[in-house]
Amino acid sequence: MSSSITYIEQKLQAIVAPKLRVAPEQVPLDKSLLEDLNLDSFDLMTVILEIEEAFTPVTISDKSAEELLTLQELAAYIDKELSLVSAPTAPVPPRAPTRGAPTFRMANED
Repeated sequence: MSSSITYIEQKLQAIVAPKLRVAPEQVPLDKSLLEDLNLDSFDLMTVILEIEEAFTPVTISDKSAEELLTLQELAAYIDKELSLVSAPTAPVPPRAPTRGAPTFRMANED
Protein backbone atom coordinates (compact mmCIF):
# COMPACT_ATOMS: atom_id res chain seq x y z
CA MET A 1 0.00 0.00 0.00
CA SER A 2 1.31 3.41 -0.93
CA SER A 3 2.36 5.71 1.91
CA SER A 4 0.95 8.68 0.04
CA ILE A 5 -2.82 8.38 -0.15
CA THR A 6 -5.38 10.97 -1.12
CA TYR A 7 -7.98 12.57 1.10
CA ILE A 8 -10.68 10.62 -0.75
CA GLU A 9 -8.89 7.32 -0.12
CA GLN A 10 -8.47 8.18 3.57
CA LYS A 11 -12.16 9.02 3.84
CA LEU A 12 -13.11 5.75 2.12
CA GLN A 13 -10.90 3.80 4.52
CA ALA A 14 -12.63 5.53 7.44
CA ILE A 15 -16.04 4.56 6.04
CA VAL A 16 -15.13 0.90 5.48
CA ALA A 17 -13.04 0.35 8.65
CA PRO A 18 -15.97 -0.10 11.07
CA LYS A 19 -17.45 -2.80 8.83
CA LEU A 20 -14.16 -4.72 8.99
CA ARG A 21 -13.56 -3.90 12.67
CA VAL A 22 -10.09 -2.54 11.96
CA ALA A 23 -8.36 0.84 12.07
CA PRO A 24 -8.86 2.93 8.91
CA GLU A 25 -5.18 2.77 7.94
CA GLN A 26 -5.42 -1.04 7.95
CA VAL A 27 -8.06 -1.08 5.19
CA PRO A 28 -6.29 -1.99 1.94
CA LEU A 29 -7.05 0.21 -1.03
CA ASP A 30 -6.33 -2.41 -3.69
CA LYS A 31 -8.45 -5.33 -2.45
CA SER A 32 -11.94 -6.25 -3.60
CA LEU A 33 -14.54 -5.14 -1.08
CA LEU A 34 -16.67 -8.22 -1.63
CA GLU A 35 -14.20 -10.97 -2.45
CA ASP A 36 -11.04 -10.04 -0.53
CA LEU A 37 -12.45 -8.03 2.37
CA ASN A 38 -15.58 -10.21 2.65
CA LEU A 39 -18.15 -7.43 2.89
CA ASP A 40 -21.61 -8.80 2.27
CA SER A 41 -24.09 -7.10 -0.05
CA PHE A 42 -25.82 -5.31 2.84
CA ASP A 43 -22.49 -3.93 4.10
CA LEU A 44 -21.62 -2.83 0.57
CA MET A 45 -24.98 -1.06 0.19
CA THR A 46 -24.40 0.69 3.53
CA VAL A 47 -20.89 1.72 2.45
CA ILE A 48 -22.20 3.12 -0.85
CA LEU A 49 -24.84 5.17 0.98
CA GLU A 50 -22.23 6.51 3.40
CA ILE A 51 -19.93 7.38 0.50
CA GLU A 52 -22.73 9.28 -1.26
CA GLU A 53 -23.43 11.17 1.97
CA ALA A 54 -19.75 11.97 2.55
CA PHE A 55 -19.12 13.08 -1.04
CA THR A 56 -22.31 14.93 -1.92
CA PRO A 57 -23.31 15.48 -4.77
CA VAL A 58 -21.66 12.24 -6.00
CA THR A 59 -24.05 9.38 -6.62
CA ILE A 60 -23.05 5.81 -7.38
CA SER A 61 -25.46 3.86 -9.56
CA ASP A 62 -26.13 0.17 -8.93
CA LYS A 63 -24.20 -0.65 -12.10
CA SER A 64 -21.20 1.43 -11.01
CA ALA A 65 -21.31 -0.14 -7.54
CA GLU A 66 -21.00 -3.57 -9.17
CA GLU A 67 -18.09 -2.45 -11.37
CA LEU A 68 -16.09 -0.49 -8.78
CA LEU A 69 -14.48 -3.31 -6.84
CA THR A 70 -11.72 -1.65 -4.78
CA LEU A 71 -11.38 1.53 -2.76
CA GLN A 72 -8.83 2.78 -5.30
CA GLU A 73 -11.42 2.39 -8.07
CA LEU A 74 -14.06 4.09 -5.94
CA ALA A 75 -11.66 6.95 -5.15
CA ALA A 76 -10.89 7.48 -8.84
CA TYR A 77 -14.62 7.46 -9.65
CA ILE A 78 -15.40 9.97 -6.88
CA ASP A 79 -12.50 12.21 -7.92
CA LYS A 80 -13.76 12.20 -11.51
CA GLU A 81 -17.35 12.91 -10.47
CA LEU A 82 -16.33 15.74 -8.15
CA SER A 83 -14.17 17.31 -10.87
CA LEU A 84 -17.14 17.25 -13.25
CA VAL A 85 -19.33 18.99 -10.70
CA SER A 86 -16.77 21.64 -9.80
CA ALA A 87 -15.46 22.22 -13.31
CA PRO A 88 -15.54 25.92 -14.06
CA THR A 89 -18.05 27.00 -16.61
CA ALA A 90 -16.99 29.10 -19.56
CA PRO A 91 -17.65 32.79 -19.06
CA VAL A 92 -20.55 34.17 -21.01
CA PRO A 93 -19.29 36.69 -23.57
CA PRO A 94 -20.92 40.12 -23.50
CA ARG A 95 -23.68 40.60 -26.00
CA ALA A 96 -23.04 42.91 -28.90
CA PRO A 97 -25.47 45.83 -29.17
CA THR A 98 -28.30 45.19 -31.55
CA ARG A 99 -28.90 47.43 -34.54
CA GLY A 100 -30.76 50.55 -33.70
CA ALA A 101 -30.10 50.24 -30.01
CA PRO A 102 -29.31 53.56 -28.40
CA THR A 103 -25.73 54.08 -27.28
CA PHE A 104 -24.99 56.07 -24.20
CA ARG A 105 -21.95 58.19 -23.58
CA MET A 106 -20.47 59.09 -20.26
CA ALA A 107 -20.49 62.80 -19.43
CA ASN A 108 -16.70 63.04 -19.47
CA GLU A 109 -16.30 61.28 -22.85
CA ASP A 110 -15.73 64.22 -25.19
